[in-house]
Amino acid sequence: MNKPLPSDPAARATSDSTGSAPQGGFADLVPELGVSSIQASLPFWHDLLGFELAYDRPDARFAYLVRGVCRSCSAN
Repeated sequence: MNKPLPSDPAARATSDSTGSAPQGGFADLVPELGVSSIQASLPFWHDLLGFELAYDRPDARFAYLVRGVCRSCSAN
């Protein structure tokens, strides 16, 4: 079962992360998509659509995905 999300937005934004900023930096505008299960959605984005995980905050259930110049964020 997932740990509860930190209730404070600042705590979520500063939670432990893995990865780094994408080469070329973060895009000016990135769609953030809400998903019911980030763990279930990552294989769809990676295996089927070819996105790579550039950066994530597992405790906040947040992932920043890249594919070429395309960017997407998933959160639940």
